[in-house]
Amino acid sequence: TLEADLIIFGTGFHQTVPFLSEQHMNCLTDENGHFMLHRNILPAGIPSLAFVGYNPSLYSNLTSEIGALWVCEYLKGNIQVPVDSEIIKQRKQFIQWRSRFRMKGDPRAISVAPWSIKHADELLRDMKASLPLSSLIPDWLIVLNPSHYKKVKQKIMKRSGIKATAIKVTNFPGKVTLTPKT
Repeated sequence: TLEADLIIFGTGFHQTVPFLSEQHMNCLTDENGHFMLHRNILPAGIPSLAFVGYNPSLYSNLTSEIGALWVCEYLKGNIQVPVDSEIIKQRKQFIQWRSRFRMKGDPRAISVAPWSIKHADELLRDMKASLPLSSLIPDWLIVLNPSHYKKVKQKIMKRSGIKATAIKVTNFPGKVTLTPKT
């Protein structure tokens, strides 16, 4: 037993997907290991694969939730994506911009905080569900307020016929039981 006032989990992080074959990794990344994902979700050259939440940022909960809705809309055929060569071109432009912005950062990371709000806005625009200007201005100039996205999320879910299911967690810690919340 060790008494401590603070514990910091500094486990490190290596962005890898070891379960994919070398052939898939060659499609998924460029020669420098940069992930070639349209909207940080769809890889060029692998049409049956999507990543949700694979963009580390300060807003990963928000962008992951919006990304999951984006994938649902994409799978329903409501979102058109560029051809593979255009995805790669757009990603290389982004990587070039990010390298200038974060000269000392890991160039293989997918996202950075200032770009995360723009990323969420792009996903919403693709889904034809942009935030109203009255929400965008404070989010861009002051601080992001995730509650601004609630009505937009509800609009997308209603339009797509997606029903939310709340989960109630009981008996925690220890054995966990998940039951639909009524």
